Amino acid sequence: MPWALTVENFTLDGKSIANPLRSFIFNRNIKDHISGDDPDYSKPAGYETVRYPLSGLVGLNDIEKTKAHNAKYPNHDINTGLLNSNIISWLTSYIEVPQNGTVIRYETNVAQKYVDCLTAPNYTVFSNTSSMAEWNDNLAAGAHPVVALESPHNNIHLAVGGCDVPNYDRSPIPGANGDMGENDTAGLDPIFFLHHCFVDRVFWLWQKRHNATDELDIIKGYPGTNSVDSQGPTPGTAPNAWLDLDSPLDPFRNQDGHALTSRDVINIETQLGYTYGPGSLENLISASLAAAVPVQRVHVAGINRSAIRGSFLIAAYTVIDGTKTHLGTEAVLSRWHVSGCANCQTHLEARAAIPIPRLASGALQAAPIGVEVHTRDGLLAPHLLAGAARGAPARAAFRFEVR
Repeated sequence: MPWALTVENFTLDGKSIANPLRSFIFNRNIKDHISGDDPDYSKPAGYETVRYPLSGLVGLNDIEKTKAHNAKYPNHDINTGLLNSNIISWLTSYIEVPQNGTVIRYETNVAQKYVDCLTAPNYTVFSNTSSMAEWNDNLAAGAHPVVALESPHNNIHLAVGGCDVPNYDRSPIPGANGDMGENDTAGLDPIFFLHHCFVDRVFWLWQKRHNATDELDIIKGYPGTNSVDSQGPTPGTAPNAWLDLDSPLDPFRNQDGHALTSRDVINIETQLGYTYGPGSLENLISASLAAAVPVQRVHVAGINRSAIRGSFLIAAYTVIDGTKTHLGTEAVLSRWHVSGCANCQTHLEARAAIPIPRLASGALQAAPIGVEVHTRDGLLAPHLLAGAARGAPARAAFRFEVR
């Protein structure tokens, strides 16, 4: 991460001040009114946001565990190194699979997800993971799943927030619960704004690649385009309303006081007066991005978000030569108390379609495929399918199949 986001102090006009981009100190309480007499996600005025490897859980249920955890990490510079290593791991992970006397490298990282999202065929599936999941559930066998921009966006939230993936070095520190990893507090970490600037830039790159700088296609009535879908309540819009380019973007207003709409802000250059200089992914606007390795898909469904505290990870893995090998992860950026959110009750299921190499022969052909759901409270009923049974859904807290 750029040093400006992590250095403890900054010299301004010859004076050393606390770096305002490193953290934010709450100026009022955030009160968890949902969990009765024993709130577990309240945060008091004066609380300072934290990132991996620290924990920010300070409710009655977690305060002592948080104190004990954070006491293990007293050195800011060492913590910054751990944070950077964690993010690098998320951005660059890959596996090497032996096949016919050679080795095939297969990317399992978030950087590849940003590349893949540029190939999403329409704005609807590019824009959100609910539409992405519906599209992927209906793909022909062997087709590469589409990736919504929201998917790598979620991964970075959890990488900075420190969602744990035991037995895999993405996040090896149990108890790391930073604010960027939870919907309730993510927007209060200053890095949130820089992260979303990058997401906005990738949005613009997708628009240029697909000649969509002045118009966006929304599939009418498609899952993910309703005001009660998993993105949360839509301000100024009636419940169970279908969203389109003319839906109000409350609370944003034009000079006449009318609510802005998506149609008013599609083109950042001609309508909003800004643009982005050259940078990463720019060379992919016109490049061919066909997948180099044919894939199968691990489809995961039936995960009930109401039973899970906060954000979580859906991870696929296999065992090659006795070694557990990570195949891919879908991050779910969620609320701490889904069960107490009336809007969330309309969209409780979390799904994923994780691509894995489809090799004609070699180590992965008959290897067992497994899925783990990693929550803040540990694993959610993991299970493994042997190669011969890959097409059979498992019966557990969730289900999956390979196709």
